[in-house]
Order: sequence, then C-alpha cells, then structure tokens
Amino acid sequence: MKIGILTYHRALNYWAVLQTYATYHILKKKWHEVEIIDYYPSEQLIFYSINPFHVFRRKDYWLREKITKLLLWILSFPIKFLRKKKFNKFLKKYLLINSRVKYSKWDDIKDNCDLYIYGSDQIWWYDNFLSNSWFSEVYWGKFPISKKKKISYAASMGKISLNKEREAYIKKYILNFNSISVRESRLKLTLNKITNIKVEIVLDPVFLLSKNEWREQFNLKKNKKKYVLLYDFHGSKLAEEVAQKMAKKKKVKLIKITKNNFFNMYKDPAIENFLELFYNAEYIITTSFHGLAFAINFNKNFYTIKMDKSEDRIINLLELINLKHRNLKNNNFWLEEINFQKINIIINYHKYKSFNFLIKNLIKV
Repeated sequence: MKIGILTYHRALNYWAVLQTYATYHILKKKWHEVEIIDYYPSEQLIFYSINPFHVFRRKDYWLREKITKLLLWILSFPIKFLRKKKFNKFLKKYLLINSRVKYSKWDDIKDNCDLYIYGSDQIWWYDNFLSNSWFSEVYWGKFPISKKKKISYAASMGKISLNKEREAYIKKYILNFNSISVRESRLKLTLNKITNIKVEIVLDPVFLLSKNEWREQFNLKKNKKKYVLLYDFHGSKLAEEVAQKMAKKKKVKLIKITKNNFFNMYKDPAIENFLELFYNAEYIITTSFHGLAFAINFNKNFYTIKMDKSEDRIINLLELINLKHRNLKNNNFWLEEINFQKINIIINYHKYKSFNFLIKNLIKV
C-alpha cells in the first residue's frame, strides 16, 4: 500500500516542516511506502517567496506597508536566501524532496497512491491575500480526482470566518473524504453545524513522536546553560514583559525568537538548532500553538500569552491538559512547576486515540 501526504510541507515555517516530518516519520515506521505529495502552487510560492517584489501581489497590505516590507525584505535578503537553502536541505535529507518543485498545478499531481492523507496544519485556511480569495480545492480533496480513499488528519482552518457561500463550499467538498479528523474542537463544532459528517478530534502530528524520538531523530544535544526562551511572532508586548520578568526571577539568560528580534532570529536558521532551543529551555514563554506543543512534549515549564486572533487552538490544548490558567492576561505569574506526570498521562491517552484514527483507516484500504 502506498500512502500520499498533502500538507504545507514547503512553507518557510519551522512548525509546518516539523509537523510534516512527524506525520511522514510515524507512517514510515509502519508502512514503508509513504510519499509527501510535492504540491506547491503559485499562491504558496508567492506567500513564502524570497523575491522581495512579490510583496506587491498581496492585497492584505496597504501600499505604505508594501513599500516598508519591500525595504525590509531587501535588507534581509541574504539571510532569507540562506534560510531557504537550509530548509531545502532539510526537505531533501528528511522528507526526500528535491529543491525543484514536482507539482505546481493540481492537474500535474500524479495519482499513484492507495490512500491520501490531507493535513495537518491550516490546510483549510480561507486565503484572501492575493487578488482572488479562495479555498484550495486540492486540500479539500478534489484532487487527485481518483475515488481512492482520502482522509484528513488534524486538519485546521485557523481563524474560522464563514458565510453562506463558504458553508456551501464545505458541504460540497467535505464529501471527498472517507474519514475526517481535525485539530480544534471549535472546527469540529463548526463542521457538525453545517454537515452531517462524523468528525473526530486528534492531536497535532508533533505529539505522535515522543520527546526521546525527537531527540534521537535530530540528535538534539543537552546544553548546560540555563535560559528562558521567548517565542513570539505576534509582536506581543505582554510576552516580552513576562519573559523579561521570568528571566530576572530565575536569574538566567533570556533568548528571544520574536518578530521584533528578526535579524537575531535568522542568524542560525537550521531546523535542528531551532528545535534544540526548545529542547534545552528552562522555561518557555510563547504566543504560538506549536511553541506550546513542544513545551508540553519536551516537558518544559511554560506560560502562553492571551492573544485575540489565534487563541482558540492554544486554549483547546490547554483545556485538554487542564492548564488553562497558564494562559496569562497580564504580567503577574508564579513560579509553580507543572506536574508533567499527570500531563503525560493525558497526552498519551489522546496520542493513542490519534494513532487509532490513523490505523483504523489504514487497515481498511
């Protein structure tokens, strides 16, 4: 049996690449024929392009923003170029994908798999940054056109913003899937309201690999230096305040990977080194879902920061492990250690359910 995975594997985003790797690796352990379907349409190419002039094709920026972005892009081009080079190296080494894109159009996709898995990540995102707003028909299962088995695993929509037209689209295209699982409870409720399809909630793929598996696969090294890690790409002043305060209380160094610390962030963009920062952190302060996911997986004490736009998935995960109080609304916190023995029991239970979703769909092919 051959399995094909369709997700955002070429995004110049650490988490997109790592969730792709987790799905690929866990399937490869049990089923040998697994392939990342190397689909990379022009919309994604422009979004993640290192070409500075592509910013003018985006409609989600005003002209003044575009000019500012262009200038910043030109200044940072050498760093972005090296970063893309290292991402391509990672794809080739770990996912067996060459730097040259295989499928840039939906009708290029070679239909040669017995089962297609769509996800994880925000594959059902409603994109409106180019001239034409769109759902991607590929990620909604229309392509490949075959009637072979198709399932979604931990699919996400990001921010849910639907109207009658979009609901009609979902009702139509969700029928392409034989089995559906999503990452967030809010998306499950949304799908249940507009369709009669059974929807399951599963863990993000990064949880399918244990701490030890991540360490072994990427040869993560222990670092004796203690530090607080701030990971925030929302530009949150509160996150900065909490991280500074935490580092001062713990009397350790503060390492920042932030929107406002852009050039420091990209001095060493190798994905393995990036992951090692989370592996060795004493405390993690983050506004990121995957920043939280790896804090939990690596059993690191953490706080998340209340955010308006992307908070749903963070809250869902915190509620799952009964730690909603770790989402801060202000800079008042306490140095309470998290009982990861309890947390790991909860995660392992849901990890089993997530594995079960995959296995029951795989054995039926």
